[in-house]
Amino acid sequence: MSKLIHWIPVLAVLALFLVYFFPKIPNFESVKSLVTPVSYKIPPISFELPKATWVPQTFNNCGPAATSMTLQYFGFNVSQEETKVSRYLKNDYGIQNKVLFNGELKTIKTLVANGIYVVVEDWLHPGEDIGHVLIIRGYDDGSGVLIADDSYFGVGIKYPYSTWDETQWKPYNREFMPVYRSENENLVKEIIGENWDETKMYQNSILRNQKDVDVNPNDMYAWFNLGTSYYALGNYEKARANTLL
Repeated sequence: MSKLIHWIPVLAVLALFLVYFFPKIPNFESVKSLVTPVSYKIPPISFELPKATWVPQTFNNCGPAATSMTLQYFGFNVSQEETKVSRYLKNDYGIQNKVLFNGELKTIKTLVANGIYVVVEDWLHPGEDIGHVLIIRGYDDGSGVLIADDSYFGVGIKYPYSTWDETQWKPYNREFMPVYRSENENLVKEIIGENWDETKMYQNSILRNQKDVDVNPNDMYAWFNLGTSYYALGNYEKARANTLL
């Protein structure tokens, strides 16, 4: 006990030293605010990434064929028959991806302008209920078109903004999947913004599609998107109530 008493003055001086030189330990939020955000390029009037060699899909094989073309962008030459049995882009080829919904044309264009290819799911033709997968790799605001590599139609296929968005992409709740190397993940996150968080993404989808059904109560795609978004959030009662039968 006597030895401990001798240490009290030393400890007191040490405490004063810490208070003087370290008056406040920064909390997590203040430290986070010091992190430099990733910057990205604002999309110019038009932009186009290098194209793939066309892989014409075999019957009902748009997904594996699109994957085959996607892998070309990263230096892999893999047939659609091989990609059909491949498990994951990440596990087998070291390529990252994230499936997202409630996409916007501006987001797609910004990703492409920053070197990111975007795989999307849509209808094969406007208003036609045949699902399809293609890769967006460019756009032209002057002509109002997206530029895609498509396993069904060919490479460099052009899709008009408004027609494609409303009649082909919207039916899938504007689903899209950026594909990228691991070192570009922070870039992709910065471009996607708050929709990178899936809860926020579905909440934003609900707000967006609710506006559409308020304008047009017979908009079956908006009703479908409402129902699937509520379902993804675990709100099954609202999912059922907001699905147009």
